[in-house]
Amino acid sequence: MALVLSLGLVLSVGFFLLVRGWDAERVAREFEWHARSAAGDLREAVAQSEDSLYTLRDLYDSSEDVTAAEFKLTADDLRERHPGIHSLAYVAATAAGARTITYIEPFAENEAAPGYDHADGPYATALAEAAASGGPRGTQRGPLHAPGTGQYGWEVFLPLYTPGPPVRTEAERNARLRGFIEGTFRLADLIAGMTHENPARTLDVLLIDESPGVAEPFLIAQVAGEVQTAPRRLPEFQTGLHLALPLTVSGRSWRAHFRPAPAWLAAQSTSYASAFLATGVFLTGLLTSILLNAQRRRAIVERLVTLRTAELRAVQDELREDIRRRSEAEQALRAGEDRYRAFVAQSTEGIWRFENEPPIPIHLPIDEQIALLYRHARLAECNDAMARMYGYTAAAEILGRTINDLTPQSNPQNIAYHRAFIASGYRLTDWETREVDKHGSVKFFLNNETGIVEDGLFLRGWGTQRDITARKRAEEAHREQELRLRLAIGAARLGTWESDLRTHRVVWSPETEAMFGLQPGDFDGRLETYFSFIHPDDRERIKASIRRAIEAPASDSGTDHELRIIRRDGSLRWLVARGVVIRDGDGQPVRMIGAIMDLTAQRQAEEERTLIERKLLETQKLESLGVLAGGIAHDF
Repeated sequence: MALVLSLGLVLSVGFFLLVRGWDAERVAREFEWHARSAAGDLREAVAQSEDSLYTLRDLYDSSEDVTAAEFKLTADDLRERHPGIHSLAYVAATAAGARTITYIEPFAENEAAPGYDHADGPYATALAEAAASGGPRGTQRGPLHAPGTGQYGWEVFLPLYTPGPPVRTEAERNARLRGFIEGTFRLADLIAGMTHENPARTLDVLLIDESPGVAEPFLIAQVAGEVQTAPRRLPEFQTGLHLALPLTVSGRSWRAHFRPAPAWLAAQSTSYASAFLATGVFLTGLLTSILLNAQRRRAIVERLVTLRTAELRAVQDELREDIRRRSEAEQALRAGEDRYRAFVAQSTEGIWRFENEPPIPIHLPIDEQIALLYRHARLAECNDAMARMYGYTAAAEILGRTINDLTPQSNPQNIAYHRAFIASGYRLTDWETREVDKHGSVKFFLNNETGIVEDGLFLRGWGTQRDITARKRAEEAHREQELRLRLAIGAARLGTWESDLRTHRVVWSPETEAMFGLQPGDFDGRLETYFSFIHPDDRERIKASIRRAIEAPASDSGTDHELRIIRRDGSLRWLVARGVVIRDGDGQPVRMIGAIMDLTAQRQAEEERTLIERKLLETQKLESLGVLAGGIAHDF
């Protein structure tokens, strides 16, 4: 009897510990999934914040003279799409070393910022690191310039260089430094950007800055669904179930510490282990009682056995239902993988993955990392679209090839591509490359690549590329057409002009400025300045002609008129101007373009001819009078 009782208790306790262990492993796996999902959301939010700076840099790369209105329009659009942006600014760099804020949005909250020189401020180190590296560099946590909010954030500086070939060395970066795009981002909105299944109720989060030289590593925390800006100690997040994941933020080393929220952890507990223990103890006691009272309690024992069997079956049914749900989850995961494969196969862009075997340590010098890339990186996955870009028919023909097979190490442009990828934090967007397919044809690609870095090792690279060969050839043809047009205009001694009907800004070609007696670049672009040159007797007529062209139907919206101008030296010139109104998709006039020609020489020639003809006519009249007078005298 004692043996039966001991064996029953041992088995009950054993099942209790086993089920509780399974339950703890399940909770740990779900917590880790939530934590890694939240970390992924944080990385995505940081990437979107940095992308906003690259968008502003693209604006400056596309124009040598970005106006305040253009900067405001782009900045407002970015702030609307990314709520975590506190402010965006352009910091101009001078040869004297000044780092002066030129534009900032929103301006209403930062009226004192324009003109401030960062060179003597707390961000001088971050500016120097950004200029030297060519990529974004962030600062420590600091209070936001928003009175009464008590919010904190961090600054990121992205260097901007003058147009030209890609910069490769630190000396070239410093020499061609044009300025910086400055972004201020709110830490509270970064925490709020975690979008997986209700992270505020699932996780407590602590962000710390582990970058060298940081006096206060605390950044921000979210505890019990509330954002906290007062520093919390790290040991609070290092007891019990917890997970720490690294984050690279604009050159800084952050770490996200996660622990399960107490309410969520309590909701995960189940009664399975206790049920097994209670059932085992009960059955042990029941068995003992049965052995002691076999004859007297047989009927009662049979009823109890039937009841407990039903309970066990219910538990078994619950376990089967749990297994069924897990099976459905696995099937859904496989379906998601199938959809991913279908997307990659049907995409018109080239999609690829290179694996570094073995992984490459990121602390090595850039040149050594590039050498290891060419030695160890192999194409592990791609779609047929990428294979066709290189003249192949299917992905299987190029899988397993090295980077050197597709981007030869002998081509300096390829080395520049990999150098820029590593220098920008293993992330590169919209990088154009000139390559050659297997048939020897020149191809142009627009590349995007993201590196996967874990524990200081560069594991793999995911990327996409789009064939822009047709676009590049069209651009080249357009440039040649513009050159031929410029030569034709110069040969015909014509000037060109363009007027923005919304901003009232006017652009003259150098030939047009010369007709008005100006040096190239002297015209200030104001419509009023143009009208001031026109002869007072012609001014209203010209204005009326322009108004009629703008108000006329789209099929008859041109203008053609002669006019007189008075140069600043007082000389009078005759010109003929022709133009046409350009309209948008709604038929509204947006700008005018046209040409202008100097008719002064023709006018002077016509006036001289008229004068000569008048004198000749007078002479003929006098000769006729003389002949008539001679005839009369002869008759008398």
